[in-house]
Amino acid sequence: MKNPKSIISLLLVLSALFCGPVHSSEDTVYGVVKFFGADLRATPEVQSAVVVSVPAGEKTEYLESKGPFWWKVRWNGQEGWLLRALVEKMTDEEIAAAQAPANLSNPAAAGKAVLAPIPPGTGRALVLGLSNYAPSSGIPALPGVPVDMISATSMAQMMGISADRVSVQRDQALNKTALSALLTQLALDVQPEEPVLIYYSGHGGRVDDPAAAGRCIEGLITYDGQLLTATEMADLLRPISQKTGNLFVFIDACHSGGLSTTRAIGESELRPKFFAKSGSVSNCSEIVNMLAEQPALRATGKEWVYAGAARHDEISLDDARTGGLATSNWLRCMAKADNKSSVEELRACTQQAINARVQNSKIYKPQNMTLTGDLSTAPMRANLTPEVKQSLVANSSLVANNGSAESSKSFNLQQGLVKKGMSVPNNLDEALRNVLAGSKKTTDLTVDLPAQVKINGVPLSGKISVKDDSYLYIFYRSSDRKGLTLLFPNALDKDNLIKAGTAFSLPRADWPLVAGGPEGQSQLVVVSSRYPRDIAQLVGKMTDPFFEVAISPLGGQAFNLGLSRTAFEQDESCQKPTRATRGEWCDAPYSAVIKTLREVR
Repeated sequence: MKNPKSIISLLLVLSALFCGPVHSSEDTVYGVVKFFGADLRATPEVQSAVVVSVPAGEKTEYLESKGPFWWKVRWNGQEGWLLRALVEKMTDEEIAAAQAPANLSNPAAAGKAVLAPIPPGTGRALVLGLSNYAPSSGIPALPGVPVDMISATSMAQMMGISADRVSVQRDQALNKTALSALLTQLALDVQPEEPVLIYYSGHGGRVDDPAAAGRCIEGLITYDGQLLTATEMADLLRPISQKTGNLFVFIDACHSGGLSTTRAIGESELRPKFFAKSGSVSNCSEIVNMLAEQPALRATGKEWVYAGAARHDEISLDDARTGGLATSNWLRCMAKADNKSSVEELRACTQQAINARVQNSKIYKPQNMTLTGDLSTAPMRANLTPEVKQSLVANSSLVANNGSAESSKSFNLQQGLVKKGMSVPNNLDEALRNVLAGSKKTTDLTVDLPAQVKINGVPLSGKISVKDDSYLYIFYRSSDRKGLTLLFPNALDKDNLIKAGTAFSLPRADWPLVAGGPEGQSQLVVVSSRYPRDIAQLVGKMTDPFFEVAISPLGGQAFNLGLSRTAFEQDESCQKPTRATRGEWCDAPYSAVIKTLREVR
């Protein structure tokens, strides 16, 4: 759909008030203003005078609350009341952890460490981490993996991949079927020659080769204890390598079990990232090396790199505090190296750091990083400043020092979905199916729209009705399947509270919707709820005057979690053990309808 209007500040109006006591928070917290900005009001009422409008992205200091709906905050020396639904609750620690990635997508937030921002939708990174395996598998945990997820995200951004295109997948989301599906979907999504990072941190393993006695097949161990073999991995990577020459695969796992992993005594912080799937390690005299199974090169171009944390006859090591030795030191080397440094130069720097880390160990020998592909490739963005690189390293260091890796956006989204009993979507089709599956089956929401619209014709006309007073959300999925946009509420149409028995009519005076093509089936996703949904979770960017949801696994997961819960579900008032003791605003359901529109010439 097309709309040329400019952005103005938006207030999502929440008129229902909770008449509870005013109380002070014991912990210092902040509210980071989301989306279109928020109005700071003199009293906790939507009709109250506006003290000042707070821009999106600003941090407001929490002072007190009135029920679950209103926060009293301080911003730029002025105090007033904000609707809780307009801000994302964060602590100092969480804001600091989020600051480094923000520097790359929001130069205004970076202070002196400004660089040309990475345009949203640039490149793709699939960051895979297995720290905790299925209890029945008996596979030991790797406590450093959560830190690796942050480090790999920082690596991706140093490579020029925008934060909205970094998908972090963890633990339960990585059984063998799901991991294979993620790589298959990535092959479909990758655009020609865009930069791609595929990162894995977890256990490597091996099984006896049934075709050759005494020979082992090696691979990566998935959450359910299965082995994704080297051959299977190569088959999954091949379609990706055929679409882009800018492919970097980084595997921080053992490529063999050169040292026994069954020692009863070892250094407390170091753990081998290897699990023997069959028999004694010494039973396997020959190894099918992960690096020996390379994706076939395309007819043109060879700028791809496959990095292994260890040789075929070695284990790689996991530091419980800082993550994989290969990962953490590679990131540090990227930060201190010249932006034109090749992957071979980065490998040499990383190897030196690994040697220094393990030199005094009485149990482990240094692992040796191995590279395959175009070793002259310079993986870093040309315009990275030293300040930004150091901020990205600091992000990982902060996580290592305070144990806050679990605060990463992607991990929180996945855990939130699992907690609600929802599947974690890998693409937008799955995310839309989840929205319908989570909708209550009632007649509370009626959508009356035409089945067909003409491209560049008259504006879309129709009505949406609700049975009870409800907050309304309308998303548009384009017919080319390349976009998902929050149409309403938006920066021109502020009030999304629809009264019972009234109709929300299209077209709107300020933003008439005209089909923009291409020919095919587009969709309107319409959601209603008695209480605001947690759309502060959404990941994406403003596109005058609407919000465009990131088309990535991360974007789909945020879309699902944001609609599945109210804006108040994480508040203290909603943490009581049973629904009977919580307010109805905590667990309020939603209704959803997906209307298909055929766009024709």
